[in-house]
Amino acid sequence: MKLKHLILVFSACLLMALNSCSRAQAGLFGSGDSDARARLSQVEGQLSVQRQSTGNWQQAAFLVAIGAIVLFNLGTALGAKIRRHASANRS
Repeated sequence: MKLKHLILVFSACLLMALNSCSRAQAGLFGSGDSDARARLSQVEGQLSVQRQSTGNWQQAAFLVAIGAIVLFNLGTALGAKIRRHASANRS
């Protein structure tokens, strides 16, 4: 019971610490820093394109992994059925 309370208190402290941290605000430049703002918007655009590309690859890898698991299960089931059938024919 004490471990459960300890975990609860630790997670509550961690949550409060994370909520108390202020988020960084992008674009806090001086008024005459238009080059930096342009560069920041360009980099943000590149980052969004990279994230979209990564998301597509992650979806494709996930589908391939699910397909492999399904094929593995089908192969295992077929192998077990064939083995049972072969051992029944020997007897």
